[in-house]
Amino acid sequence: MENIIVINSEPNETKIATISGGEIKEFFIEKENDKNLLGNIYLASIKKIIPSLEAMFLDIGLEKSVFLPFYEIKNFDISKYKLKDPILVQIIKTPINAKGYKGSNKISLPGKYIVYSPLENGIGISKKIANRKLVKEKIAPFFQKIKGNFIIRTEIEEILELENFDKIIKKEIKLLLNTWKMIKTEYEKKNIKPPILLYKDFDIIKKIIREKLDENVDKFIIDSKEEFQKSKKFIKSISPNLLEKIEYFKGNNILSTFNIDKAVKNILNKNIFLSSGGYIVIEETEALCSIDVNTGKGKGANLKEATLNINLEAAEIIPKEIMLRNIGGIIIIDFVDMYNDDDKLKVFEILSKGFIKDKAKTKIFPINSLGLVEISRQRKSESMNKFLTEECPYCHGTGRIYSKDTILSNIKIEIVKNLNETKNIFGFNLSLNKSWEKYLTKEKMDFLFNKLPKKLKININYLDNLEKNRYQLLPLIKTKNKN
Repeated sequence: MENIIVINSEPNETKIATISGGEIKEFFIEKENDKNLLGNIYLASIKKIIPSLEAMFLDIGLEKSVFLPFYEIKNFDISKYKLKDPILVQIIKTPINAKGYKGSNKISLPGKYIVYSPLENGIGISKKIANRKLVKEKIAPFFQKIKGNFIIRTEIEEILELENFDKIIKKEIKLLLNTWKMIKTEYEKKNIKPPILLYKDFDIIKKIIREKLDENVDKFIIDSKEEFQKSKKFIKSISPNLLEKIEYFKGNNILSTFNIDKAVKNILNKNIFLSSGGYIVIEETEALCSIDVNTGKGKGANLKEATLNINLEAAEIIPKEIMLRNIGGIIIIDFVDMYNDDDKLKVFEILSKGFIKDKAKTKIFPINSLGLVEISRQRKSESMNKFLTEECPYCHGTGRIYSKDTILSNIKIEIVKNLNETKNIFGFNLSLNKSWEKYLTKEKMDFLFNKLPKKLKININYLDNLEKNRYQLLPLIKTKNKN
């Protein structure tokens, strides 16, 4: 299967998709006017200390404060801190729903192969690395005289056998150490006054190169000449062995060429239909994301077989959809009821397997007695659904609008209210959407006029440009002639 990273770079936004075997696995978007501060390091000022929350709020010079839990502060001692004190903080989570930024005082500088935490000590090796002993032997000599904590990332496996392995690692270590030296020099200046930005993390394209571009990627395609040149220069500085993978796209619509535009539309669909005949419904709320698996027109020799086939297919697709939609937090999956423990285990194993390559920290709990699976997935930013959409001004996020019966009842209530509050009303002008013409039968009009003054006039106007669930009611008032 060919693995590709596709980048569409426009003046006001950048869209990125990772594609494997023609299927879009991940989608990212960054808009110019959105301040993505993830990874940035600030010298902040303490705004509030709230012991009951076991946290403090910091001023970093923006409208929203940064939430800093006490457990994210190295060797925390509340007696050492007071209001307006300077404190070093790194943004580890962007605003989600009504919550603001979340920060950490435990600074972490990620490289391509190593993550450097200058305020900690030790060497750690990713548990996902197959031969951890070999990696430890090869990298240990590099850190003998260096202070700090170094976490070796799984990406290091790709360069272990390269002749220039030592050169690549030395270069990255030097870059990380120099970055920290620059930050440290800046915040230790005598006259420095918080809040101030000390370090700005990479833009989205450089982050993708750092986090996603490896030996498993066949092509890295960009449709902007300027970004193509910048990316070549950056790749050469951190992973020269991957330079041959970058390509410049000369066409005029990279999104359509790789079917990314269709995939983005599908991200917003709640319903996903399965080849086994069932379907999945994905509902995101502020508290959690619920995923319901339904039998639909399930195919199989019997109910037990059909149920298992639907659940197995759903278990394979759900992890892909969660990662593509960037859904985090608490996720509850309601599979079709199964009464065989072996079937439950099969479904759970397929589901768990789907998250093996997930970069976000994910914990999956076994199917419980109610047939539900609970997943806790690390969330650092908004889901794609919330990022690409905004709350409907008519349903206010409920996803539903008033029925015509309910609206008609509300119109009658408003008419009565107007008659009680205002004298000399002889009628109303009522404007409705054109779809109401067939709805307003004699029976409905009798309901509207019931218990209203017999001489009351209601002039109804049907408009094309009025929303279906909106109406306009204008009282008509008698005016006294003055001679």
